[in-house]
Amino acid sequence: MENKTIEGMYQGLTTTAVDFVKRNETLKTLAARVYRRSMSPNTVMTYITLLKQFFSWLGKEPDEALKGRYDWAGVINDYLDYLIAKEISPKRIRNSFTAIKKWCTLNNIQLDWKSFELPSIWKVEEEKLPTKEDLRQILRGADMTEKAIFTILLSSGLRVGTLIKLRLKNLDLNYDCPLITVRPEVTKMRHGYITFMSPEAKQMLMLYLKEREMNGEKITPESLVVVREKPRGAPLSLDAVERRWARLLRKADKAIKGRKWYLTRVHSLRKYFKSWCSLSGIPGELVERFMGHKTGIAQTYFLPDIESATNPEVVKRILEEYKKALPALTIFGEDEKVKELEKKIEEQKQALEEERKKHEEEKARLEAERKALEERLSRLEAMIEEVSSLRRRSLLERAN
Repeated sequence: MENKTIEGMYQGLTTTAVDFVKRNETLKTLAARVYRRSMSPNTVMTYITLLKQFFSWLGKEPDEALKGRYDWAGVINDYLDYLIAKEISPKRIRNSFTAIKKWCTLNNIQLDWKSFELPSIWKVEEEKLPTKEDLRQILRGADMTEKAIFTILLSSGLRVGTLIKLRLKNLDLNYDCPLITVRPEVTKMRHGYITFMSPEAKQMLMLYLKEREMNGEKITPESLVVVREKPRGAPLSLDAVERRWARLLRKADKAIKGRKWYLTRVHSLRKYFKSWCSLSGIPGELVERFMGHKTGIAQTYFLPDIESATNPEVVKRILEEYKKALPALTIFGEDEKVKELEKKIEEQKQALEEERKKHEEEKARLEAERKALEERLSRLEAMIEEVSSLRRRSLLERAN
């Protein structure tokens, strides 16, 4: 197996998931195949998580289970009934079935897969497109990491899976609306494109990067745009971003009752971007390209791709179009008091600097005490040696 494949398939896994895969050869093969097809560490993580739950229910490790004589059709049907009894969502049950089917197929377990009855997925309510006031209410409770993540998402149209793979070298922060160059290898559609983020998102990002530096992370062009807090600098997972969004929705729900916040998925930010770009008069083909969509033969001739990022005149013209949507893509503006955020970060920085000075002073004091103790010890050792020498001399004189 190529090193690049191994690195890619493990990239999105938690430590527990990595251990689970490494213990089982059948999972190593599955993870490699899933990564080869999807090129997505998050997809690998989904498969491994669902299989871990299945084999935990079965009470066996995958490699061990493969050696057993199971009625696999019966086992899988029992597991599906178990998930339904636990009121697991139909979509997750179907995803679990897909992961189990993949494992069985790779291990030559032949079953009539069409015979399995799976729960239907009913779309009861449409996903709610947030208003600007909704977003302001939701993001008021966000920390610095979340403000950076979600203002970038809603003002750029990026997929979450794309943002978590972007590095700072993919951003040109010299523009007031930073240029984002999305390389083919980090996109779902496997083709490159460019988009922008709002000045507000840029400001949140710069504060977020300053906070990361204060916490000891060395920021370089190779640094990821958004990272985990522990271990600092490690990639964020798609699930982690969705959990952060869900937490903000719960906080907003407590603040304003009677609103269906649960219908506002993190993907709604991408829909918000597309809707307001279109309503602001940006040409439809250009909006689709900002979204990372292919739009037919026309794109070959005039729509922006990653090569456009090297042509300042092209960027300038595209940026003029993008700025039409800025009023809708700027959530806080002055009422969020961004300057207060900057002041807060600066105060934290000063507090850390004072703490560092105290630490250095304490270190210097302890070092001085150590040297003084060493000098006293040296003098004491010299006195002991002198006393020993006098005693030996006295004994010799008596002997004579």
